Amino acid sequence: MLSGLVVVATAGRAVAASPPSAYDVSTLAGSGQNANVDGVGTQASFASMGGMLVVGGVAYQTAQGTIRTVNLSSGAVATLAGSDTARGCVASTTPSDVLMMAPSDVATDGTSLYVTDLSCGVIWKIAMTTGSTAKLATLSYAASLTLGPDGNLYVLSQDSGVVIRVNPTTGAESTRLHFRAL
Repeated sequence: MLSGLVVVATAGRAVAASPPSAYDVSTLAGSGQNANVDGVGTQASFASMGGMLVVGGVAYQTAQGTIRTVNLSSGAVATLAGSDTARGCVASTTPSDVLMMAPSDVATDGTSLYVTDLSCGVIWKIAMTTGSTAKLATLSYAASLTLGPDGNLYVLSQDSGVVIRVNPTTGAESTRLHFRAL
């Protein structure tokens, strides 16, 4: 049963906790080793984990050049897109040919994942069903993002404190919101 399940990414593992009042914590997937290995439960592992997003019964986890899926019922871990052995900034319709450097934050509209890659300076758009990946936008220092109620992505630029509105279909930037210290 997934209702009330809390999933946390930590030290090479996806840890599942029952509803907070129960405090029953166990490893759902991952051995604690700093490596990306597909498998089930503790036979799997994660390297350099970043952002995580849960949709239905699946957690989408950024991990050292890859986007990984974790089935929350079985603990099965698989690579959706990217490579554990090669780095770069290459989009592809073939998921294993996708090269990412440092995927960090992740958001979704229910069909696509949107992933910031600070080292590549891009936002990746990844089909949740196939892993096909495209560069949606080129944004230096894109650190975190979220999907707004208007359907646009809002991306925080780490270097300048600017929030940029990005159209998730075209990648066009439409508004920059500047913040300054008080």
